Amino acid sequence: MYVKRIEEIEPEENQGNWVRSLIPESLTQGVVIKCQEVKESTESHSHPEIEQIYIIRSGKGLIVVGDDERIVEKDEVIYIPPGAQHGIRGVGTRIPPTSISTTTWRTEFKNRSHQRSNPERQSLRQRRSLPLNN
Repeated sequence: MYVKRIEEIEPEENQGNWVRSLIPESLTQGVVIKCQEVKESTESHSHPEIEQIYIIRSGKGLIVVGDDERIVEKDEVIYIPPGAQHGIRGVGTRIPPTSISTTTWRTEFKNRSHQRSNPERQSLRQRRSLPLNN
């Protein structure tokens, strides 16, 4: 069994935001669960073969999925279909949006499913996908 308080997990900086990997990928068969505090915004990106679900824990943000955009806040759930361009930024509050996201990475897609325009960021994603030593 693996049990930890979110606050006990060391955050990593990603695109100016704080991200905590809630369950080490090495413990799962392809499920990724993260907690993200949006300090700035997340660059618009897509995952061609995977879907994501975000649950807003606190704050308020503008989420863009494809051509749709919407203000989201605490206790709202967002579904992001495979291949949809998406990103989020904080709006109108001192409390930045914080979300829990879950992704299922099928092994055959894991190394090629995160599409960004910057190759350096792709390299960073590949380094982060290495198993944790916990």
